[in-house]
Amino acid sequence: MRIALLDARIAGAEKQLKNFLGMGLPRLFLVEGEYAVAMQRAELEWVRHIVDDIQSGKLWITKEQMKAVGDAFESGKEGGDSG
Repeated sequence: MRIALLDARIAGAEKQLKNFLGMGLPRLFLVEGEYAVAMQRAELEWVRHIVDDIQSGKLWITKEQMKAVGDAFESGKEGGDSG
């Protein structure tokens, strides 16, 4: 769902930028819009990567693994600043 939303936002923003350029608006006035599109593209790439990792099993944790991490943090085995 997030991927579809980002795709739609990017397409809409790109269309708007193209329309403004077509109206003769200098690109200097569109730089912030271009930046926003670039950030949305980066987010889209990141979300797609996360989805791929979840689907491939690279980004997953079992109940047992989660319990082990919780136990380690509770017992202070992970280190860190306790003071």
